[in-house]
Parts: sequence; C-alpha cells; structure tokens
Amino acid sequence: MRVRASLRAQMIAAFVVPTTLIIVAMIALAWESAQRGLEEEVGRRLSAIGGALSAELSEGIDAAQLARMDASMERVRARLSERLEATREATDARRVMIVDADLKSLVDTDVAVSFGQPVFSLEADRIEIARSFEDGQPRTSPMYRTDDGQRHKKAFVPVWLDETPVAMIVVIASATHFELLGDFGGALMALGAVGVAVVGVVAVLFAAALLRPVRRLVRGVERVAQGEMKRPLVSAEQPAAGPEEIAFLMGAFEEMRQSVVARDERMQMMLAGIAHEVRNPLGGMKLFCGLLHEELREGGDDEQVVMVEKIARELNYLERVVTDFLAYARPTELVPERFEASGVLAAIDDLLRGEMAEVGCALKVEGAEGVAWTGDVSRLRRAILNVVRNAYQASPPGECVRVVVAARDGMCRVEVLDRGAGIAPEKLAELSTPFFTTREKGSGLGLALTRQILEEHGGSLHIESEPGRGTCVVLSWPFDAALPEVPRAKAVPEGWLG
Repeated sequence: MRVRASLRAQMIAAFVVPTTLIIVAMIALAWESAQRGLEEEVGRRLSAIGGALSAELSEGIDAAQLARMDASMERVRARLSERLEATREATDARRVMIVDADLKSLVDTDVAVSFGQPVFSLEADRIEIARSFEDGQPRTSPMYRTDDGQRHKKAFVPVWLDETPVAMIVVIASATHFELLGDFGGALMALGAVGVAVVGVVAVLFAAALLRPVRRLVRGVERVAQGEMKRPLVSAEQPAAGPEEIAFLMGAFEEMRQSVVARDERMQMMLAGIAHEVRNPLGGMKLFCGLLHEELREGGDDEQVVMVEKIARELNYLERVVTDFLAYARPTELVPERFEASGVLAAIDDLLRGEMAEVGCALKVEGAEGVAWTGDVSRLRRAILNVVRNAYQASPPGECVRVVVAARDGMCRVEVLDRGAGIAPEKLAELSTPFFTTREKGSGLGLALTRQILEEHGGSLHIESEPGRGTCVVLSWPFDAALPEVPRAKAVPEGWLG
C-alpha cells in the first residue's frame, strides 16, 4: 500500500531538509577552511620557532659542535638540551629536537631518547627532511594524529655552518595548539544544530498557520462527502481565512455547497410535490378499485375480477414508488432505540409473504433469535425490506431468499442472499445510484434509499454478486450499547407499506 505524506510533513521537509543540507555544507566548508588556515598558521609558527633557534645556533660555535657531535660531548649536549627545553617551554611546543641527516638524535627534549638513537617517528618525514638538507629551505609536515587521537604538526629548519646545513631542528606542535580548532568545530556543530532547530520550529509554525484554513476546508469537504450539507464553511461568524488563494477556494467551495443545497431542496420539493399530486388520486383509485373488485366478485365475473386484481397490484406498486419518492425526498430525523432483530424480520416476512408467494419464493431467516439491534427501527426496517424485495424479485420460482443475522465487532450486520441471475461487475458500482435500475419496472430508489438510511446510522451497504450464482447484500451499522433495552417488539405501524 502506498503511503502518502501529509501536506504538513511535506512542507516541513521542504524547509528543514534543504536548510539542513545547506548548513551541513557550510559547516563542512568552514571546518575545512578553518583547519587549513590553522594548519598553515601553526606551520608558520613552528617554522618561526625553528628559524629563531636555527639563527642562534648558526651564529656561534654551536653549529660547529653539532657538525662534529659525538658521545663524549656530554656537556655540550646538556647545554643545548637546556636551550631546547627553554625554547619548548617558552613556545608551548610539544617537543624540540636536533637530528642529523640520518635521522639520528643529536639533542632532544625527550630525555628517553639518547644520543645517536634513530628517531623512528621521523621516518615518515624522511623525504621532506632530505629536501631541506638539499636546498636549505624550512618545511612542515602535514597535520597528523597520534595514537592518542591528538592532532600534531612538525616543522623542519636546518642549522647552518658556512652556508651548509649540518643538522635539522625539528619542532613538534603541542596538541594545545589545535584546541581552538576543536572548539571551533564544536561551536559550528552547535550553531548548525540551533539553526536546524530554529528552521524546524519556524517550519512547524508556518505550516500550522498555513494549513489551519486548509484543515478547515478539508473538514468542510469531509462533511459534504458524508452528506452533512447544511453546515456552512464560510459565514459572518467564520469568514474565509488564510492566504488569498485558500480564502478564494473557501469562498468558491461555500458557493458550491450552497448551490448543491439549493439544488437538492428544489429536487426534494419537486419529488415531494409530484408524489403528493400522484398520491391523492392514487388513494381514490385504490378505493374505487376495491369497490369494483367486490362488485365483480358478487356478480361472478371471474375474468373481470382477474383484470381488476392486476390493476390493484399495479396500483400497489405505484404506491410503493410514490412512498420511495417521498422517503428519499424528505428524510426524517432518526429516532434511535434498541429492538429485537427477530421482530423486525418477522414483520417483513408478514408483509412480503403474499408478494413472494405469487412468484413462488420464500423467506428464510437465520440467527435472528436473541439478537438486539439499535437505530431507527422504522427506517432500518424499510432498508432491509427494500433489499429483501429486490432479492425475491431477482430469484427464480421455487428459490429461497436467506436473511442471515450476525453481530461482529460492535456492529449490527444482516446479509440478504439470493440465487438469482446475479449482477454484472460493471453495473455493481451503479446499483446505489438514484433512479438506476436493472429491471424493466422499478424506481431505482430502493438501494439508494437503503444506502442513505445506513449512512445516516453510520453504517454501510456492500454488494457482492457473481453472474449466474446470485447476489449477497450486506447491511451493517454500529450497535449503540448506551441505548436502553426495549422489552416489547414493535409491530408494523398501521397502514405502513414499506
């Protein structure tokens, strides 16, 4: 199943994601620039320290002594070591040493390194040191990390004797020189996090302000989709809000809602008017038809009696059509109560027994005993009656229409099954459309009225059919446990025709 992100999530992502990427890129660039700048600055500083020390050593006898340094010159090494240690402490360098061209220690502030011992830590810098011996130019190593994770950098400055490099001063930067870089990186990360958080908050507030009228519009659309047409979206108390485009959309939707309501009211008035105008003469026709039927039976004219009975059946059918028109055009307010399912289905059986017997069908109710339903009993009875009537009219002679009652997950549920010809898949979606019918005779309002009644109860109508194997219509609506029990079953009201 495809999951669609909400408009709010998309708007927040549209703010936060690009901003986060930009901030991360800026932090990376600033970090790289700061690291390169600090590395160059540290390199210049180390070279300056080494250059000053080299100048001191190259001007006196120290350079000559370094050129011929051996193990016996302990006092010279001690004096030079004190000078290197003073330089280290004054400049806060990590280590200062003097090595020869073979990278062997001559003097070192690290007392653990003895004279003539190879300095293995300089092996990676052998090429740079060799070049400095060749051209006499100071050089620096790239920044590197030791085993303890600290950043370090080295500077190599030659010691001169008669314009010839005789030794190499190595100054190693202390980790304290790079604390600024770590602090700067932490500040960048904190600033980036604050920036993203601020943008996120702004995005949430902006989305909330922009989507508030959109949600209001969506709720209005949902109400209209659920059939709640009377509540306005825009009024004097609640004018259109939001940006110009959304406010315009609200106004346009409200005009559309008003237009639909006005059209429905005109249609209902027209249907009610037609039904009323037809119903009055229809009552007189039924009365005179009944009188004529009695008179002909007394006269013994069987052929005429049969014709009058056919007329009476057509008048009954016409009266049902008029009743459907009135029920669809003028939906009444629901009066919910708790009632027995068996009583309602027994009333429907009594009402349809004669009609079904004429076509050779019977009604079979299953699982209704002891089952309670809630809702407007008269309207739910009409809904079930419409479905059962459609089922027996679609059934061949001798077949049985089954009505199966069940309760599932707090829902009232009834299934009406027939073994008729079934319905083609392309017509299933249109069955609940008002005035659509698959029979030659029919108003097309039965299932539309049934769906309307179920939706008023918060339920639904589901139809399953397979050509040649029959149809199953499922009616379901919520059971309201808060309604009190009704001890007696309600009978069909006098004169009620479904």
